[in-house]
Order: sequence, then C-alpha cells, then structure tokens
Amino acid sequence: MARFVTLEQDCRQIDRFLEGYAGVYFQHVGVFPQEARLKIRALISAILERIARIKLDLNLPQRQIDIAQSLAAYLSEMWVTLHETKTEALRGYGEVPIELGAYLDPLVEEILGLVSDLRDTIESGKNSMNLESQAGK
Repeated sequence: MARFVTLEQDCRQIDRFLEGYAGVYFQHVGVFPQEARLKIRALISAILERIARIKLDLNLPQRQIDIAQSLAAYLSEMWVTLHETKTEALRGYGEVPIELGAYLDPLVEEILGLVSDLRDTIESGKNSMNLESQAGK
C-alpha cells in the first residue's frame, strides 16, 4: 500500500507542476504545450484509475494523514532553516561580514516570530477543529 500512496502523491505532484508556478526565490520553467499537458493528465488519470482499482480489489484501507502533523513537520523544518540562517550559524561557512549580520539577523528573528505566530494559529485551529469534532459526536 505504501508504494501506491507514493505513486499517487507523485502523480498528483506532476499534475501540479504542469502549469508551472513561481515563488519569491524560485520559478519553475518549461511549461509544456497544452496538447502535451492534456496527454500527461490523461496518463496520470489512467494510472490513478488502476491504483484505485487495486485498492478496491484488495480492500486496502485509505491512509489517513493528519494535516496538523504534516504542518508541524513543515514548521519544524522552517524553524531549523531560519536558525541555521543566523550569523552565528553561518560562521561555519566562513567569516560573515558585520553588515550582513546586522541586516540579516533582525529579519530572521522577525520571520521566526511570524513562524511562531503561524504555529500558534495552526495549533489554535487544530484545537478548534478537535472541539467541533467532539461536539458532533
């Protein structure tokens, strides 16, 4: 079952990439022509149909993925990345110019505060979700 979960996730990720998208620090380039995207999506659909049939035929359970746990993992990764971006951690790569540290450290601290607020908001939403779930029982 784990292999089919991975296969499905990969297919869905390929589908998301087809249109291309950009962030602040990255841009996916090489958007496929419409005809190719349609064929790729048709093939992805065929793959998903086959693995859905396997799930039904073998009576495999649907894996339940807790969104809050997934978000906590992302937040943890963000927290570590930001701490490793501070001047003291960057010194492991060589001397950090004083001006860069003076510029970067306050902004990294600001972002860490925002990530902390994000974590608190997610936790609050999770708690509200749990209360609503318990009230419905």
